[in-house]
Amino acid sequence: MHIIVTTPKSEIKHIKKEVDDVERNNGVFFRAFRVKPDIQIDEHIYFVERGVIRGFGIVCEIKNESSKRCETTGRVWKGSCFVSYNNWHWLKTPMKMKGFQGFRYAHKCGITGDEQCK
Repeated sequence: MHIIVTTPKSEIKHIKKEVDDVERNNGVFFRAFRVKPDIQIDEHIYFVERGVIRGFGIVCEIKNESSKRCETTGRVWKGSCFVSYNNWHWLKTPMKMKGFQGFRYAHKCGITGDEQCK
């Protein structure tokens, strides 16, 4: 199932540098979860930033690990599951959504995974 997560305001400042690093090194992004979401490889992970969903990444790896280090920031993230994603898609029409903690299943929020991209 596709999921939605929120990028905390405190982490938005790191995004530009992470995007540049991932694109330059053909890398991947990852998200830490305390509880493993019901998501599979090739499904979508949408992001709410500043009250809007502007795009999604395609899940490329799911690992049960207790921690993972971000190669860009050096920060060590804790969790029980890490979902890696790449292949970013910008939505043609961004969707408004209030931020929240944890994750939500996209279909419960009216997002089908068939949204048009730029």
